[in-house]
Amino acid sequence: SRDAFVILALIGIVVVTELFGDAFRFAAHPSLGSRPFAVLAGPLSLLLEPLGVRTATIGFGIFAWAHILVVLVFLTYLPYSKHLHIFTSEPNVYFRNLAPLGALRLMDLEAEAPAGQEVIFGAKSLKDLTWRHLLDPLSCTECGRCMEFCPASMTGKTLSPKHFMEGLRDQIVAAETALSAAASAQRAARGGIQSGVEASDVSLRLAHDRAEEALSLPLVDNAIPEEAVWQCTTCGWCVEGCPVLIEHVDSIVEIRRNLVLEESRFPKELNVAFRNMETAGNPWGQPRSARLDWAKGLGVAVLDGDGAPGRTDGDHQAGGVLYWVGCAGAFDERNRKVVRAMAQLLTQADVPFAVLGPRETCSGDPARRAGNEYLFQMLAQENVATLSAAHEAHGIQTIVASCPHCFNTILNEYPQFGLGGIEVVHHTQLLDRLVADGRLKANRSGAAEVAYHDACYLGRYNDIYEPGRRVVDAIPGSELLEMDLHHRRGMCCGAGGARMWMEEREGQRINHRRAEQALALAPDAIATACPFCLIMLRDGTTDLGRAEVPVRDVAELLADATGAWAIEPRVVQ
Repeated sequence: SRDAFVILALIGIVVVTELFGDAFRFAAHPSLGSRPFAVLAGPLSLLLEPLGVRTATIGFGIFAWAHILVVLVFLTYLPYSKHLHIFTSEPNVYFRNLAPLGALRLMDLEAEAPAGQEVIFGAKSLKDLTWRHLLDPLSCTECGRCMEFCPASMTGKTLSPKHFMEGLRDQIVAAETALSAAASAQRAARGGIQSGVEASDVSLRLAHDRAEEALSLPLVDNAIPEEAVWQCTTCGWCVEGCPVLIEHVDSIVEIRRNLVLEESRFPKELNVAFRNMETAGNPWGQPRSARLDWAKGLGVAVLDGDGAPGRTDGDHQAGGVLYWVGCAGAFDERNRKVVRAMAQLLTQADVPFAVLGPRETCSGDPARRAGNEYLFQMLAQENVATLSAAHEAHGIQTIVASCPHCFNTILNEYPQFGLGGIEVVHHTQLLDRLVADGRLKANRSGAAEVAYHDACYLGRYNDIYEPGRRVVDAIPGSELLEMDLHHRRGMCCGAGGARMWMEEREGQRINHRRAEQALALAPDAIATACPFCLIMLRDGTTDLGRAEVPVRDVAELLADATGAWAIEPRVVQ
Protein backbone atom coordinates (compact mmCIF):
# COMPACT_ATOMS: atom_id res chain seq x y z
CA SER A 1 0.00 0.00 0.00
CA ARG A 2 0.99 3.65 -0.40
CA ASP A 3 1.16 4.01 3.38
CA ALA A 4 3.63 1.14 3.68
CA PHE A 5 5.88 2.56 0.93
CA VAL A 6 5.91 5.98 2.61
CA ILE A 7 6.91 4.46 5.94
CA LEU A 8 9.58 2.27 4.34
CA ALA A 9 10.94 5.27 2.43
CA LEU A 10 11.11 7.39 5.58
CA ILE A 11 12.83 4.59 7.48
CA GLY A 12 15.30 4.17 4.63
CA ILE A 13 16.07 7.90 4.53
CA VAL A 14 16.56 7.95 8.31
CA VAL A 15 19.08 5.11 8.03
CA VAL A 16 20.92 6.60 5.04
CA THR A 17 21.19 10.11 6.52
CA GLU A 18 22.51 8.68 9.78
CA LEU A 19 25.03 6.52 7.92
CA PHE A 20 26.41 9.40 5.82
CA GLY A 21 26.27 11.78 8.77
CA ASP A 22 28.48 9.44 10.79
CA ALA A 23 30.79 8.86 7.81
CA PHE A 24 31.33 12.61 7.24
CA ARG A 25 31.90 13.08 10.98
CA PHE A 26 34.62 10.41 10.98
CA ALA A 27 36.15 11.97 7.84
CA ALA A 28 36.25 15.39 9.56
CA HIS A 29 37.65 13.92 12.80
CA PRO A 30 39.67 10.78 11.92
CA SER A 31 40.92 10.34 15.47
CA LEU A 32 37.48 9.57 16.99
CA GLY A 33 37.73 6.41 19.10
CA SER A 34 34.41 5.00 17.89
CA ARG A 35 35.52 4.94 14.24
CA PRO A 36 37.02 1.39 14.32
CA PHE A 37 33.75 0.01 15.67
CA ALA A 38 31.51 1.62 13.02
CA VAL A 39 30.97 -1.34 10.69
CA LEU A 40 29.51 0.66 7.75
CA ALA A 41 30.24 4.32 8.48
CA GLY A 42 33.90 3.62 9.27
CA PRO A 43 34.88 2.15 5.86
CA LEU A 44 32.66 4.71 4.11
CA SER A 45 34.51 7.54 5.86
CA LEU A 46 37.79 6.33 4.31
CA LEU A 47 36.29 6.98 0.88
CA LEU A 48 35.19 10.48 1.95
CA GLU A 49 38.50 11.58 3.53
CA PRO A 50 39.99 12.89 0.22
CA LEU A 51 37.22 15.54 0.18
CA GLY A 52 38.99 17.35 2.98
CA VAL A 53 38.05 18.38 6.52
CA ARG A 54 36.06 21.49 5.49
CA THR A 55 33.89 19.60 2.99
CA ALA A 56 33.44 16.71 5.46
CA THR A 57 32.32 19.17 8.16
CA ILE A 58 29.76 20.73 5.82
CA GLY A 59 28.60 17.27 4.72
CA PHE A 60 28.17 16.23 8.33
CA GLY A 61 26.04 19.31 9.04
CA ILE A 62 23.84 18.72 6.00
CA PHE A 63 23.21 15.03 6.73
CA ALA A 64 22.82 15.58 10.49
CA TRP A 65 20.10 18.20 9.98
CA ALA A 66 18.51 16.11 7.24
CA HIS A 67 18.42 13.19 9.64
CA ILE A 68 16.76 15.28 12.35
CA LEU A 69 14.17 16.72 9.95
CA VAL A 70 13.28 13.31 8.49
CA VAL A 71 12.88 11.87 12.00
CA LEU A 72 10.51 14.75 12.85
CA VAL A 73 8.55 14.17 9.63
CA PHE A 74 8.43 10.45 10.44
CA LEU A 75 7.10 11.11 13.97
CA THR A 76 4.52 13.56 12.57
CA TYR A 77 3.32 11.15 9.89
CA LEU A 78 3.32 8.07 12.13
CA PRO A 79 0.04 8.76 14.02
CA TYR A 80 -1.80 8.98 10.69
CA SER A 81 -0.38 5.73 9.34
CA LYS A 82 -0.99 2.07 10.06
CA HIS A 83 2.30 2.10 11.97
CA LEU A 84 0.61 3.93 14.82
CA HIS A 85 0.97 0.62 16.68
CA ILE A 86 4.57 1.64 17.42
CA PHE A 87 3.09 4.03 20.00
CA THR A 88 -0.05 2.16 21.04
CA SER A 89 0.99 -1.50 21.26
CA GLU A 90 2.84 -1.21 24.57
CA PRO A 91 -0.06 0.56 26.35
CA ASN A 92 -2.39 -2.04 24.84
CA VAL A 93 -0.33 -4.84 26.37
CA TYR A 94 0.02 -3.03 29.69
CA PHE A 95 -3.71 -2.37 30.01
CA ARG A 96 -4.74 -5.86 28.95
CA ASN A 97 -7.65 -7.47 30.74
CA LEU A 98 -6.32 -9.23 33.85
CA ALA A 99 -9.60 -11.01 34.56
CA PRO A 100 -9.78 -14.71 33.60
CA LEU A 101 -9.73 -15.09 29.83
CA GLY A 102 -12.97 -17.06 29.96
CA ALA A 103 -14.97 -14.36 31.74
CA LEU A 104 -16.92 -11.89 29.62
CA ARG A 105 -17.84 -8.45 30.91
CA LEU A 106 -20.88 -8.39 33.18
CA MET A 107 -23.60 -6.13 31.81
CA ASP A 108 -25.79 -4.04 34.06
CA LEU A 109 -29.19 -4.76 32.54
CA GLU A 110 -30.91 -2.34 34.92
CA ALA A 111 -28.64 0.62 34.23
CA GLU A 112 -30.27 4.01 33.83
CA ALA A 113 -28.99 6.41 31.19
CA PRO A 114 -27.92 9.97 32.06
CA ALA A 115 -30.44 12.69 31.31
CA GLY A 116 -30.87 13.23 27.59
CA GLN A 117 -29.25 9.91 26.64
CA GLU A 118 -30.51 6.41 26.04
CA VAL A 119 -29.18 3.12 27.39
CA ILE A 120 -27.34 1.10 24.76
CA PHE A 121 -26.84 -2.60 25.41
CA GLY A 122 -23.68 -3.94 23.81
CA ALA A 123 -21.94 -2.01 21.04
CA LYS A 124 -23.88 -0.50 18.18
CA SER A 125 -21.38 2.19 17.18
CA LEU A 126 -17.94 3.47 18.14
CA LYS A 127 -19.23 5.52 21.05
CA ASP A 128 -20.57 2.34 22.69
CA LEU A 129 -17.12 0.72 22.84
CA THR A 130 -14.88 1.24 25.85
CA TRP A 131 -11.54 3.04 25.48
CA ARG A 132 -9.87 -0.36 25.82
CA HIS A 133 -11.86 -1.72 22.87
CA LEU A 134 -10.91 1.35 20.81
CA LEU A 135 -7.22 0.94 21.66
CA ASP A 136 -7.22 -2.56 20.13
CA PRO A 137 -7.58 -1.57 16.45
CA LEU A 138 -5.11 1.29 16.89
CA SER A 139 -2.57 -1.27 18.16
CA CYS A 140 -3.03 -3.76 15.33
CA THR A 141 0.24 -4.46 13.49
CA GLU A 142 -1.60 -6.14 10.57
CA CYS A 143 0.71 -9.14 10.92
CA GLY A 144 -2.14 -11.56 10.19
CA ARG A 145 -1.34 -14.01 12.98
CA CYS A 146 -4.95 -13.81 14.19
CA MET A 147 -6.07 -15.16 10.80
CA GLU A 148 -3.47 -17.91 10.60
CA PHE A 149 -5.44 -20.48 12.57
CA CYS A 150 -8.82 -18.78 12.98
CA PRO A 151 -11.21 -21.64 12.14
CA ALA A 152 -13.52 -19.32 10.21
CA SER A 153 -10.69 -17.80 8.15
CA MET A 154 -9.09 -21.21 7.57
CA THR A 155 -12.29 -22.63 6.11
CA GLY A 156 -13.05 -19.81 3.69
CA LYS A 157 -15.60 -17.78 5.62
CA THR A 158 -16.13 -14.03 5.60
CA LEU A 159 -14.87 -13.48 9.14
CA SER A 160 -11.32 -12.21 9.45
CA PRO A 161 -10.15 -10.92 12.84
CA LYS A 162 -7.51 -8.80 11.10
CA HIS A 163 -9.99 -7.18 8.72
CA PHE A 164 -12.33 -6.56 11.66
CA MET A 165 -9.61 -4.56 13.42
CA GLU A 166 -8.81 -2.71 10.19
CA GLY A 167 -12.49 -1.87 9.76
CA LEU A 168 -12.71 -0.53 13.30
CA ARG A 169 -9.59 1.55 12.79
CA ASP A 170 -10.91 3.01 9.52
CA GLN A 171 -14.11 3.96 11.30
CA ILE A 172 -12.12 5.57 14.13
CA VAL A 173 -10.03 7.57 11.64
CA ALA A 174 -13.18 8.74 9.82
CA ALA A 175 -14.74 9.81 13.12
CA GLU A 176 -11.54 11.58 14.16
CA THR A 177 -11.48 13.49 10.88
CA ALA A 178 -15.11 14.54 11.34
CA LEU A 179 -14.49 15.61 14.94
CA SER A 180 -11.44 17.61 13.87
CA ALA A 181 -13.52 19.38 11.22
CA ALA A 182 -16.21 20.11 13.80
CA ALA A 183 -13.61 21.58 16.17
CA SER A 184 -12.25 23.81 13.38
CA ALA A 185 -15.76 24.94 12.51
CA GLN A 186 -16.43 25.75 16.15
CA ARG A 187 -13.31 27.90 16.36
CA ALA A 188 -14.32 29.66 13.15
CA ALA A 189 -17.84 30.28 14.47
CA ARG A 190 -16.46 31.84 17.64
CA GLY A 191 -14.28 34.14 15.57
CA GLY A 192 -17.07 35.04 13.16
CA ILE A 193 -14.91 34.39 10.11
CA GLN A 194 -15.64 32.52 6.87
CA SER A 195 -17.68 35.37 5.32
CA GLY A 196 -19.55 36.31 8.43
CA VAL A 197 -21.16 34.85 11.52
CA GLU A 198 -24.08 33.32 9.64
CA ALA A 199 -21.83 31.31 7.34
CA SER A 200 -19.78 30.18 10.32
CA ASP A 201 -22.88 28.91 12.10
CA VAL A 202 -23.96 26.96 9.04
CA SER A 203 -20.51 25.43 8.75
CA LEU A 204 -20.56 24.57 12.43
CA ARG A 205 -23.93 22.83 12.21
CA LEU A 206 -22.83 20.88 9.15
CA ALA A 207 -19.57 19.78 10.78
CA HIS A 208 -21.39 18.83 13.99
CA ASP A 209 -23.88 16.69 12.06
CA ARG A 210 -21.07 14.93 10.20
CA ALA A 211 -19.21 14.23 13.44
CA GLU A 212 -22.36 12.88 15.08
CA GLU A 213 -23.03 10.72 12.03
CA ALA A 214 -19.48 9.34 12.09
CA LEU A 215 -19.72 8.46 15.79
CA SER A 216 -23.17 6.88 15.35
CA LEU A 217 -22.32 4.87 12.24
CA PRO A 218 -23.24 1.22 12.96
CA LEU A 219 -20.34 -1.17 13.38
CA VAL A 220 -22.23 -3.93 11.60
CA ASP A 221 -21.71 -3.84 7.83
CA ASN A 222 -19.14 -1.06 8.23
CA ALA A 223 -16.41 -2.36 10.52
CA ILE A 224 -17.53 -5.98 10.11
CA PRO A 225 -20.09 -7.74 7.87
CA GLU A 226 -23.14 -9.04 9.71
CA GLU A 227 -22.59 -12.64 8.62
CA ALA A 228 -19.03 -12.47 9.99
CA VAL A 229 -20.33 -11.48 13.43
CA TRP A 230 -22.05 -14.86 13.72
CA GLN A 231 -19.23 -16.94 12.21
CA CYS A 232 -17.00 -16.50 15.26
CA THR A 233 -16.68 -19.63 17.41
CA THR A 234 -15.13 -17.59 20.27
CA CYS A 235 -12.32 -20.17 20.33
CA GLY A 236 -9.82 -17.49 21.36
CA TRP A 237 -7.10 -18.32 18.83
CA CYS A 238 -7.03 -14.71 17.56
CA VAL A 239 -6.40 -13.47 21.11
CA GLU A 240 -3.82 -16.19 21.74
CA GLY A 241 -1.93 -15.49 18.53
CA CYS A 242 -1.93 -11.69 18.68
CA PRO A 243 1.51 -10.30 19.61
CA VAL A 244 -0.03 -7.14 21.11
CA LEU A 245 -2.86 -8.93 23.00
CA ILE A 246 -5.83 -7.55 21.07
CA GLU A 247 -9.12 -8.94 22.42
CA HIS A 248 -11.14 -9.57 19.26
CA VAL A 249 -13.67 -11.92 20.88
CA ASP A 250 -14.84 -9.39 23.47
CA SER A 251 -15.61 -6.81 20.78
CA ILE A 252 -17.50 -9.35 18.66
CA VAL A 253 -19.59 -10.45 21.65
CA GLU A 254 -20.40 -6.80 22.43
CA ILE A 255 -21.71 -6.41 18.87
CA ARG A 256 -23.73 -9.62 19.23
CA ARG A 257 -25.24 -8.31 22.46
CA ASN A 258 -26.51 -5.21 20.72
CA LEU A 259 -27.94 -7.16 17.79
CA VAL A 260 -29.75 -9.60 20.09
CA LEU A 261 -30.92 -7.36 22.93
CA GLU A 262 -31.86 -4.25 20.96
CA GLU A 263 -32.60 -5.32 17.41
CA SER A 264 -33.46 -9.05 17.69
CA ARG A 265 -31.17 -9.64 14.70
CA PHE A 266 -29.62 -13.08 14.92
CA PRO A 267 -29.63 -16.33 12.93
CA LYS A 268 -33.08 -17.87 12.94
CA GLU A 269 -31.73 -21.18 14.29
CA LEU A 270 -30.92 -19.44 17.58
CA ASN A 271 -34.62 -18.71 18.11
CA VAL A 272 -35.22 -22.34 19.01
CA ALA A 273 -32.14 -22.60 21.25
CA PHE A 274 -33.03 -19.38 23.12
CA ARG A 275 -36.62 -20.48 23.62
CA ASN A 276 -35.59 -23.93 24.81
CA MET A 277 -33.08 -22.52 27.31
CA GLU A 278 -35.66 -20.10 28.65
CA THR A 279 -38.57 -22.52 28.96
CA ALA A 280 -36.93 -25.94 29.47
CA GLY A 281 -33.52 -24.97 30.87
CA ASN A 282 -31.57 -26.63 28.04
CA PRO A 283 -30.95 -25.94 24.32
CA TRP A 284 -32.34 -29.34 23.34
CA GLY A 285 -35.79 -28.46 24.67
CA GLN A 286 -36.09 -31.68 26.68
CA PRO A 287 -38.19 -31.69 29.87
CA ARG A 288 -36.38 -31.18 33.17
CA SER A 289 -37.81 -34.50 34.37
CA ALA A 290 -35.61 -36.26 31.79
CA ARG A 291 -32.34 -34.94 33.25
CA LEU A 292 -31.78 -38.17 35.16
CA ASP A 293 -32.60 -40.60 32.36
CA TRP A 294 -28.87 -41.10 31.72
CA ALA A 295 -28.46 -42.50 35.26
CA LYS A 296 -31.11 -45.24 35.16
CA GLY A 297 -29.85 -48.30 36.97
CA LEU A 298 -26.79 -46.57 38.44
CA GLY A 299 -28.26 -45.55 41.80
CA VAL A 300 -26.84 -42.05 41.58
CA ALA A 301 -27.45 -39.81 44.59
CA VAL A 302 -29.47 -36.65 43.93
CA LEU A 303 -29.42 -33.57 46.12
CA ASP A 304 -32.87 -32.39 47.14
CA GLY A 305 -34.66 -34.34 44.45
CA ASP A 306 -38.40 -34.52 44.02
CA GLY A 307 -39.09 -38.13 43.27
CA ALA A 308 -37.90 -38.18 39.67
CA PRO A 309 -37.28 -41.68 38.24
CA GLY A 310 -33.87 -43.07 39.05
CA ARG A 311 -33.16 -40.77 41.96
CA THR A 312 -31.90 -42.04 45.30
CA ASP A 313 -31.75 -39.17 47.76
CA GLY A 314 -29.82 -39.23 50.97
CA ASP A 315 -26.77 -41.21 49.85
CA HIS A 316 -24.32 -38.33 49.77
CA GLN A 317 -21.58 -37.66 52.28
CA ALA A 318 -20.84 -34.11 53.40
CA GLY A 319 -17.78 -32.64 51.79
CA GLY A 320 -18.14 -34.79 48.70
CA VAL A 321 -18.34 -34.01 45.00
CA LEU A 322 -21.18 -32.52 43.02
CA TYR A 323 -21.11 -33.83 39.48
CA TRP A 324 -22.35 -31.19 37.05
CA VAL A 325 -23.73 -33.35 34.23
CA GLY A 326 -24.50 -30.56 31.75
CA CYS A 327 -27.19 -30.44 29.09
CA ALA A 328 -25.27 -32.49 26.52
CA GLY A 329 -24.53 -35.22 29.07
CA ALA A 330 -28.14 -35.32 30.18
CA PHE A 331 -29.93 -35.18 26.82
CA ASP A 332 -27.59 -36.09 23.96
CA GLU A 333 -27.69 -39.86 23.48
CA ARG A 334 -24.00 -40.12 22.58
CA ASN A 335 -22.82 -38.03 25.52
CA ARG A 336 -24.97 -39.95 27.97
CA LYS A 337 -22.42 -42.76 27.61
CA VAL A 338 -19.71 -40.33 28.74
CA VAL A 339 -21.46 -39.25 31.93
CA ARG A 340 -22.36 -42.87 32.71
CA ALA A 341 -18.67 -43.74 32.34
CA MET A 342 -17.77 -40.87 34.65
CA ALA A 343 -20.32 -41.93 37.26
CA GLN A 344 -19.04 -45.51 37.21
CA LEU A 345 -15.41 -44.36 37.46
CA LEU A 346 -16.26 -42.26 40.53
CA THR A 347 -18.01 -45.25 42.04
CA GLN A 348 -15.03 -47.48 41.26
CA ALA A 349 -12.68 -44.98 42.91
CA ASP A 350 -15.00 -44.76 45.93
CA VAL A 351 -15.54 -41.02 45.49
CA PRO A 352 -18.77 -39.86 47.15
CA PHE A 353 -20.72 -37.76 44.68
CA ALA A 354 -24.19 -36.55 43.85
CA VAL A 355 -25.97 -34.73 41.05
CA LEU A 356 -28.61 -32.02 41.01
CA GLY A 357 -30.96 -33.92 38.73
CA PRO A 358 -33.98 -31.83 37.65
CA ARG A 359 -32.66 -28.84 39.63
CA GLU A 360 -29.73 -28.46 37.26
CA THR A 361 -30.31 -26.10 34.36
CA CYS A 362 -28.22 -24.84 31.44
CA SER A 363 -25.09 -22.99 32.54
CA GLY A 364 -26.00 -20.24 30.07
CA ASP A 365 -22.75 -20.35 28.10
CA PRO A 366 -24.44 -20.60 24.67
CA ALA A 367 -26.76 -17.70 25.52
CA ARG A 368 -23.94 -15.43 26.69
CA ARG A 369 -21.63 -16.16 23.76
CA ALA A 370 -24.53 -15.60 21.36
CA GLY A 371 -25.14 -12.17 22.90
CA ASN A 372 -28.28 -12.95 24.89
CA GLU A 373 -26.98 -11.56 28.19
CA TYR A 374 -30.48 -11.30 29.67
CA LEU A 375 -31.11 -15.03 29.26
CA PHE A 376 -27.63 -15.87 30.53
CA GLN A 377 -28.07 -13.84 33.70
CA MET A 378 -31.43 -15.45 34.36
CA LEU A 379 -29.92 -18.95 34.11
CA ALA A 380 -26.76 -17.96 36.01
CA GLN A 381 -28.66 -16.51 38.95
CA GLU A 382 -30.77 -19.64 39.23
CA ASN A 383 -27.73 -21.93 39.13
CA VAL A 384 -25.70 -19.83 41.55
CA ALA A 385 -28.57 -19.95 44.07
CA THR A 386 -28.80 -23.74 43.66
CA LEU A 387 -25.04 -24.31 43.96
CA SER A 388 -24.71 -21.98 46.95
CA ALA A 389 -27.52 -23.83 48.70
CA ALA A 390 -25.82 -27.17 47.95
CA HIS A 391 -22.59 -25.82 49.41
CA GLU A 392 -24.28 -24.62 52.59
CA ALA A 393 -26.79 -27.41 53.14
CA HIS A 394 -24.82 -30.44 51.92
CA GLY A 395 -21.22 -29.38 52.43
CA ILE A 396 -20.38 -29.57 48.74
CA GLN A 397 -16.73 -28.57 48.35
CA THR A 398 -16.02 -29.58 44.76
CA ILE A 399 -17.94 -29.30 41.50
CA VAL A 400 -16.84 -31.59 38.67
CA ALA A 401 -17.98 -30.72 35.15
CA SER A 402 -17.53 -32.83 32.02
CA CYS A 403 -18.33 -29.95 29.68
CA PRO A 404 -15.52 -27.36 29.34
CA HIS A 405 -18.12 -24.69 28.57
CA CYS A 406 -19.99 -25.37 31.81
CA PHE A 407 -16.67 -25.66 33.63
CA ASN A 408 -15.48 -22.27 32.34
CA THR A 409 -18.79 -20.58 33.13
CA ILE A 410 -19.02 -21.91 36.68
CA LEU A 411 -15.34 -21.27 37.42
CA ASN A 412 -14.85 -17.87 35.82
CA GLU A 413 -18.26 -16.25 35.36
CA TYR A 414 -20.47 -17.39 38.22
CA PRO A 415 -18.27 -15.52 40.75
CA GLN A 416 -19.69 -12.38 39.09
CA PHE A 417 -22.99 -13.44 40.68
CA GLY A 418 -21.59 -14.34 44.10
CA LEU A 419 -20.57 -18.00 43.81
CA GLY A 420 -17.54 -18.73 45.97
CA GLY A 421 -15.93 -21.18 48.38
CA ILE A 422 -16.27 -24.15 45.99
CA GLU A 423 -13.50 -25.81 44.00
CA VAL A 424 -14.42 -26.24 40.32
CA VAL A 425 -12.55 -28.89 38.29
CA HIS A 426 -12.94 -30.53 34.93
CA HIS A 427 -13.45 -34.28 34.88
CA THR A 428 -10.04 -34.86 33.24
CA GLN A 429 -8.38 -33.15 36.21
CA LEU A 430 -10.18 -35.36 38.70
CA LEU A 431 -9.52 -38.53 36.72
CA ASP A 432 -5.84 -37.58 36.47
CA ARG A 433 -5.68 -37.22 40.27
CA LEU A 434 -7.44 -40.54 40.84
CA VAL A 435 -5.09 -42.35 38.46
CA ALA A 436 -2.03 -40.72 40.03
CA ASP A 437 -3.25 -41.68 43.54
CA GLY A 438 -3.80 -45.28 42.48
CA ARG A 439 -7.53 -45.16 43.11
CA LEU A 440 -8.18 -45.93 39.45
CA LYS A 441 -5.94 -48.58 37.90
CA ALA A 442 -5.87 -49.00 34.13
CA ASN A 443 -4.94 -52.64 33.61
CA ARG A 444 -6.68 -53.41 30.31
CA SER A 445 -5.27 -52.50 26.92
CA GLY A 446 -6.97 -49.72 24.97
CA ALA A 447 -6.83 -48.31 21.45
CA ALA A 448 -3.28 -48.52 20.12
CA GLU A 449 -2.96 -45.02 18.66
CA VAL A 450 -5.14 -42.17 19.91
CA ALA A 451 -5.26 -38.71 18.26
CA TYR A 452 -5.95 -36.10 20.95
CA HIS A 453 -8.11 -33.03 20.32
CA ASP A 454 -7.87 -30.02 22.67
CA ALA A 455 -11.12 -28.34 23.66
CA CYS A 456 -10.76 -24.54 23.36
CA TYR A 457 -12.58 -23.70 26.59
CA LEU A 458 -10.46 -26.20 28.48
CA GLY A 459 -7.10 -25.40 26.89
CA ARG A 460 -6.75 -21.84 25.62
CA TYR A 461 -9.26 -20.40 28.06
CA ASN A 462 -8.14 -22.25 31.20
CA ASP A 463 -4.67 -23.61 30.36
CA ILE A 464 -5.65 -27.23 31.03
CA TYR A 465 -3.88 -29.42 28.49
CA GLU A 466 -2.04 -32.23 30.22
CA PRO A 467 -4.51 -34.04 32.56
CA GLY A 468 -6.42 -35.65 29.68
CA ARG A 469 -3.19 -36.62 27.95
CA ARG A 470 -1.82 -38.19 31.13
CA VAL A 471 -5.00 -40.25 31.50
CA VAL A 472 -4.65 -41.57 27.95
CA ASP A 473 -0.95 -42.29 28.52
CA ALA A 474 -1.85 -44.31 31.63
CA ILE A 475 -3.85 -46.80 29.55
CA PRO A 476 -1.73 -49.85 28.64
CA GLY A 477 -0.99 -50.17 24.94
CA SER A 478 -2.17 -46.67 24.05
CA GLU A 479 0.05 -44.19 22.26
CA LEU A 480 -1.04 -40.56 22.14
CA LEU A 481 -0.72 -38.85 18.77
CA GLU A 482 -0.53 -35.08 18.46
CA MET A 483 -2.09 -33.30 15.50
CA ASP A 484 -0.17 -30.52 13.77
CA LEU A 485 -2.38 -28.00 15.57
CA HIS A 486 -2.39 -28.87 19.26
CA HIS A 487 -2.12 -27.34 22.72
CA ARG A 488 -2.26 -23.51 22.42
CA ARG A 489 -2.31 -23.79 18.64
CA GLY A 490 -5.14 -26.31 18.66
CA MET A 491 -7.98 -25.82 16.19
CA CYS A 492 -11.59 -25.40 17.26
CA CYS A 493 -14.16 -28.09 16.43
CA GLY A 494 -16.60 -25.41 15.31
CA ALA A 495 -19.21 -25.62 18.09
CA GLY A 496 -18.18 -22.76 20.40
CA GLY A 497 -19.80 -19.34 20.53
CA ALA A 498 -23.25 -20.98 20.19
CA ARG A 499 -22.22 -22.22 16.73
CA MET A 500 -23.44 -25.63 17.91
CA TRP A 501 -26.96 -24.41 17.13
CA MET A 502 -26.21 -22.51 13.91
CA GLU A 503 -25.75 -23.71 10.35
CA GLU A 504 -22.54 -23.24 8.36
CA ARG A 505 -23.48 -21.81 4.98
CA GLU A 506 -20.12 -20.63 3.70
CA GLY A 507 -16.84 -22.39 3.04
CA GLN A 508 -15.79 -25.78 4.37
CA ARG A 509 -17.40 -27.04 7.57
CA ILE A 510 -15.00 -26.45 10.46
CA ASN A 511 -15.58 -29.88 11.98
CA HIS A 512 -14.70 -31.47 8.63
CA ARG A 513 -11.37 -29.63 8.56
CA ARG A 514 -10.55 -30.71 12.12
CA ALA A 515 -11.63 -34.31 11.46
CA GLU A 516 -9.35 -34.39 8.39
CA GLN A 517 -6.43 -33.26 10.55
CA ALA A 518 -7.11 -36.06 13.02
CA LEU A 519 -7.65 -38.74 10.38
CA ALA A 520 -4.39 -37.75 8.67
CA LEU A 521 -2.59 -39.43 11.59
CA ALA A 522 -4.32 -42.77 10.83
CA PRO A 523 -5.38 -43.22 14.49
CA ASP A 524 -7.32 -46.11 15.98
CA ALA A 525 -9.45 -43.59 17.89
CA ILE A 526 -9.86 -39.84 18.40
CA ALA A 527 -10.01 -38.64 22.00
CA THR A 528 -11.42 -35.44 23.40
CA ALA A 529 -12.81 -34.13 26.68
CA CYS A 530 -15.76 -31.99 25.57
CA PRO A 531 -19.30 -33.06 24.64
CA PHE A 532 -19.53 -30.46 21.85
CA CYS A 533 -16.20 -31.56 20.38
CA LEU A 534 -17.35 -35.18 20.61
CA ILE A 535 -20.50 -34.45 18.60
CA MET A 536 -18.73 -32.29 16.01
CA LEU A 537 -15.82 -34.68 15.44
CA ARG A 538 -18.12 -37.69 15.30
CA ASP A 539 -20.25 -35.93 12.68
CA GLY A 540 -17.07 -34.96 10.84
CA THR A 541 -15.69 -38.49 10.62
CA THR A 542 -19.11 -39.80 9.62
CA ASP A 543 -19.57 -37.19 6.87
CA LEU A 544 -16.08 -37.98 5.57
CA GLY A 545 -16.92 -41.69 5.36
CA ARG A 546 -14.61 -42.69 8.21
CA ALA A 547 -17.15 -43.71 10.85
CA GLU A 548 -15.01 -46.76 11.66
CA VAL A 549 -12.63 -44.45 13.57
CA PRO A 550 -14.42 -43.91 16.91
CA VAL A 551 -14.48 -40.52 18.62
CA ARG A 552 -14.44 -41.05 22.38
CA ASP A 553 -14.18 -39.09 25.57
CA VAL A 554 -11.20 -39.59 27.86
CA ALA A 555 -13.55 -40.93 30.55
CA GLU A 556 -14.80 -43.66 28.21
CA LEU A 557 -11.27 -44.77 27.34
CA LEU A 558 -10.35 -44.94 31.02
CA ALA A 559 -13.54 -46.83 31.89
CA ASP A 560 -12.59 -49.44 29.28
CA ALA A 561 -9.14 -49.81 30.81
CA THR A 562 -10.25 -50.00 34.46
CA GLY A 563 -13.27 -52.21 33.87
CA ALA A 564 -15.58 -49.58 35.34
CA TRP A 565 -18.30 -50.47 32.82
CA ALA A 566 -18.63 -53.90 34.45
CA ILE A 567 -19.22 -52.55 37.96
CA GLU A 568 -22.58 -53.54 39.36
CA PRO A 569 -24.84 -50.58 40.08
CA ARG A 570 -25.04 -49.52 43.70
CA VAL A 571 -28.27 -50.24 45.50
CA VAL A 572 -29.05 -47.35 47.81
CA GLN A 573 -31.68 -47.67 50.44
